[in-house]
Amino acid sequence: MMHQHDMKAKDEDEQADVFPFQNLEKTQVLQETRIFNESPLNPRRCVLTLLQLLYVIYQGKNLNATEATDVFMNITKLFLSPDVRLRRILYIAVKELSKTANQTFVASNSLFKDMSQNQNEEFKINAIRALRTIMDENLFSNLERHLKQCVVDKNPGVASAALLAGFHLSDTQKGDQLVKRWTGEIQSAVDSRFHMVQYHALALMYKLRYQDGLAISKLVSSGIQNLRSPLAHTLLIKYSMRILRMEGNLNSERSKAILQYLISSLKFRNDMVVLEAAKAICSIRELGKELAAAIEALRGFLSSNKPVKRFAAIRILNDIANHFPILVSVCNNDIDKLISDYNRNIATLAITTLLKTGQEANIEKLMKKISRFIPEIPDEFKIIVVKSIESLCLRYPKKYYSMVTFLANALRTEGGYEYKKQLVSTMINICKNLTESRDMVVSQLCEFIEDCEYTIVLQQVLHFLGVEGTETTNPSKCIRFIYNRLILENPTVRGSAVITIAKFAAKIKSLRNSVLVILRRVLLDSDDEVRDRAVFYLKVLETQDEELIKKLIINELPENMQHYFYSVEKSLVSYLQSTLDEPFDLSDVQLVETSVESEEAPSQSGLESAVTQPVQLETAPAETQPVSDSQEFEQALSKIPQLQNLGKPFKTNPPVYLTEIDADYVVSCIVHVYESNIVLQYVVKNRVESLQLSNLLVDLDLGDVDNVEEAFKIQAESAIKFNQSESTFVVLKRSQDIVTGKLFSVLKFCTADVDPETHEPFEEEDENEDEFELEAFNLRVTDYLRNVAVSSFKEEWDKLGEESEIAQPPVEYSASDDLQAAVDKFISAINLRPIGDRKVTKQVHGLYFAGKSIIGELVLVAAQLGEKNGTILLKLSVRSQNEWLRTHIVEQLSD
Repeated sequence: MMHQHDMKAKDEDEQADVFPFQNLEKTQVLQETRIFNESPLNPRRCVLTLLQLLYVIYQGKNLNATEATDVFMNITKLFLSPDVRLRRILYIAVKELSKTANQTFVASNSLFKDMSQNQNEEFKINAIRALRTIMDENLFSNLERHLKQCVVDKNPGVASAALLAGFHLSDTQKGDQLVKRWTGEIQSAVDSRFHMVQYHALALMYKLRYQDGLAISKLVSSGIQNLRSPLAHTLLIKYSMRILRMEGNLNSERSKAILQYLISSLKFRNDMVVLEAAKAICSIRELGKELAAAIEALRGFLSSNKPVKRFAAIRILNDIANHFPILVSVCNNDIDKLISDYNRNIATLAITTLLKTGQEANIEKLMKKISRFIPEIPDEFKIIVVKSIESLCLRYPKKYYSMVTFLANALRTEGGYEYKKQLVSTMINICKNLTESRDMVVSQLCEFIEDCEYTIVLQQVLHFLGVEGTETTNPSKCIRFIYNRLILENPTVRGSAVITIAKFAAKIKSLRNSVLVILRRVLLDSDDEVRDRAVFYLKVLETQDEELIKKLIINELPENMQHYFYSVEKSLVSYLQSTLDEPFDLSDVQLVETSVESEEAPSQSGLESAVTQPVQLETAPAETQPVSDSQEFEQALSKIPQLQNLGKPFKTNPPVYLTEIDADYVVSCIVHVYESNIVLQYVVKNRVESLQLSNLLVDLDLGDVDNVEEAFKIQAESAIKFNQSESTFVVLKRSQDIVTGKLFSVLKFCTADVDPETHEPFEEEDENEDEFELEAFNLRVTDYLRNVAVSSFKEEWDKLGEESEIAQPPVEYSASDDLQAAVDKFISAINLRPIGDRKVTKQVHGLYFAGKSIIGELVLVAAQLGEKNGTILLKLSVRSQNEWLRTHIVEQLSD
C-alpha cells in the first residue's frame, strides 16, 4: 500500500515538472484564438490562450501577415473586458502582433480611450506603450495633444511611457518635427522629482538636439545643477564627454566646469554614477591629479561583495594601466587579492593588470602565482596573460629567465592551437628583442617541437631556428631536433625542415659536410616537394660559392614582398582592362593594401578591448576621417564630360575639411592631380533641414600660388536637400610640374525654404543668394607623390646612395599626442601608405615610405618617432635624386 502511494506521489511530481506549453504547435494555438469571439468572455481561458500565443511567437514560430491580422482582429474584442490580468497580457499581444499584422489601426480607438479616459493608471501606461507600436505619422498628429499632456502627468509611469513614445516616434522625419513641439513639456519632465522620468526626459531632449552643439552644451550645464536621478547622471556624464571632445581644449571655462562635475561625481552616493565618472575621467589621457582621484574611487570597488562592481573597476584599471602603470600600482595590494576570485574574468584582468604595473623585484613571486592560476582558465584568457607577460619581459629585460621558464613550462601543458601559437610567438619576440635570451629560447623551442602536433606552429619554430638557431653558442645541438622532423613529420613540416637545416649548413661551415650527408638521404623522400628542395639546396651548397649561398639560402625575402606581389597583380589586372596603348611599366606599380589587410581586424574580446576610447583633443577633423578610395573617385571623375579631356588623374588626395564637421554646411575639398592640371572637388553636405541649396559654385583666390591659373568651373548638377551631398569643381592649369601654396575659397549658393510636409521648396518663394567663406588650405609637395611598390626598400635606399639624401636631426614633433597618435598624424601628413606595420609596439617606431613624384622621381622616406619626457621626437631622412624635391618634403613633414 505504501509502495503504491510512493509511486503515485512520484508520478505526480514528474507531471508537475513537465512544462505546460511543451510541444505546443502554432496551428493549435490559432484554433484556440476562436474563444475571443465567445460571449460572454472567459477571462481565464483568454489569458491562457494569449500566453500560449506569445510563447509560440517568442519561440521563433512567427505568424505570417494573414494569420497575424486575423488574430489581431480577434483580440481587439478583448478590450471590452475589465479584467486586469487579461488586459495586461492583451497590451503585450498587441505590441507583438503589430510587427506583422495589417490594419492595426483598428485598435487605436480602444487604446486611445484607455489612454485618455480610463481611470486605471496601469491601463493608461500600457495603452501608451502599445499605441506607440501601431501609430503612424498621421495618427500621431491626431494624438499629439494627449501625449503632450501625458508627458507632464503626475503619475511617473504615464510620463515615462509618453516620453518613450516620443523617443521612438522621433526616428522618423515627420515624427521628429512633431516631438520637437513638446520642448516645454520635456524640459518640465527633466526637472521632475521622479528619477525614471528625469532619465527618459534627458535622453529624449538630447536626441532632439543632437545636431546642435550649443544646445547640447546648455543641456549639460543645466543638468549638472538640477538632476537628481542616478540614471540621468550617467547619461549626463556621457553627454559631457561629447562636449569635451567638441571643445578640444581642457583649459576653456566650459571644459573646466565639466571636469569639476566629473570629479564631484566620484563622490556620488550611487555606485553606477561613480563608475561612469571614473571611466570618463580615465579616458582623458591629458589629465594628472584628476586621474589619481578616479583611480582611488575605483580602488574602493575592488573589495566590493558584488562581482559586477569588481569586474567594472578592474576592467577600467586594466586599461588605464597601459598608459599610467605607476598611478595604478597603488592598487596592487587590492588587485592581488582578486587573483583568487571565483569569477575567472575578474581573476584574468587582475593578473594582466599586475603584469602591467608589477615591479622588477616582485616578478618571481608574480610568476609563481600565475603558475597556480593558469591551469584553471580557458585558452582565450591564457592568451591574454601570455601577451601581458611579453610586455613585462620587454620592460624588465633582466628578469627574462623566470618569464621564459614560465612560458616554456606552459608549452608542455595542455592547450589548443591558438594558445600554443601565442606562446611560441611570444618566446620568439622575446628572443628578437633580448639577444641574451637566445640560447634559452632556442633550447626550449627545440624541446617543444619533439611533441608538437600543430603543423603551422612547427613551421614557425623551424623558420625561427633557421634564423636564430645558427647564432647560439652551440648551434650543433639543434641539428638532432631538426633531423627528427625530417624523419617523423608530414611532408609540409619535412619541407620546412629541409630549408632550416640548409641554413645551418650555409651559415656554419663546420656543419656543412654533416648537413650534406643528411640532404643526400632526403633525396629518397617519398614527397616530390621535399625531394626538390633537397636537390636545390644540395646543388647550391656543393658549389662552395659563398656569395651564391648567401644570396639563395641565407638572405630573407623582404617583409613587404607579399605587398609587392599583390600590388603587381592588381596593376596587371588594371592594365589588361585598359586600352593597352602603352607597354606595362613595372616601375609605375602603386603600392596597395592586400585583401587580408584591407579587412577590419577581428574584434577583440571584452577583456582585451579598451574600456574607453581616449579623448583626442585639439585634433583636426581631416585627421579623423578615413582616406577615400582613389579608384572610386577616378571612376566618378571619368563620367564628368568636362574632365574627360584632362586624362587620367595621377593622384587623388584624401579630403581636407574646410568647415567644422558639425557646421550647417559641411564642406570638404579633394585635390585631384593631373599631368598638367589640378582639379579641386568641393563636396558640400547640407545639414539644415529647413533649407535647400542650389547653384553651387566656388570663388577661388590663388593667393601666393604661382605658375597656376584658373581654367574653368563646374557647377553642382542638382540642388542639395537635407543630409544630401553634391560636388562642385574648380579646374586649375599648371605651368610648372609642382606648385605649392595656400588657397582661399568662398562658397556661393542659393537657398530656398522647404515645406516640412513635402520636403520640397515653396513654389511662390524666391531663392536667396548667399555665400560662405571656407577655411584656407595648402597645396603640398606630397600631394604630387603617389604610392609605388618596391620589392626591397633597403635595396632601393642603397641604390640612391647617401649623396641623394637629406637627413634631419631629431626635432620636437608633438607635445600632446601619444606615440601611436603621432605615428598616425605623420602618416596622414605624408599621405602615403607605410611599408610595414603602422601599429606602435616599442618606444621608438620606424616608418618607411616609397613614392613616385609627378616628374617621375623615386622618393624614399625613412622616419623614426619616439617619446622622450612627454614629447614626441621625429628623426627624418629623405632620399631622391631631385634635390628640390627632397628638401621641400623634409620642410613640409617637419612642420
